Amino acid sequence: MGLVAALAASIVMPVAAGAQERRQIDFDVPAQDAAAALNDWSRATGIQILFPQDALKGRRVSGLRGRFAPRVALDRLIATLPLRVVTDTPRMVALRAVAPVANHDIVVTGKVTEPSRAIAKRA
Repeated sequence: MGLVAALAASIVMPVAAGAQERRQIDFDVPAQDAAAALNDWSRATGIQILFPQDALKGRRVSGLRGRFAPRVALDRLIATLPLRVVTDTPRMVALRAVAPVANHDIVVTGKVTEPSRAIAKRA
């Protein structure tokens, strides 16, 4: 009996996860503090969310309005934040801080080590 129950559970869990992604929810998250927006997402979906508070100090989101699957909505909310999803289950999502990518100019330098024939002909 235990083997049958374990087999049934292994079949039901992926189906439940797939149903979660097909489920659409109406979101009306205003532009606000990022942590408050993530908490609003959690209340709307019924999914617990864990995230590092310190990574969001002073960060805001532009808001989210429309009908989305929970993960699609979350991805849109965190698109501009230094966070990424590290755990995603039907009941809980965990986010981790990532280092922001610096926006610097890239300078490429080079050196001629062997003169080309075109340069030699001009000289």
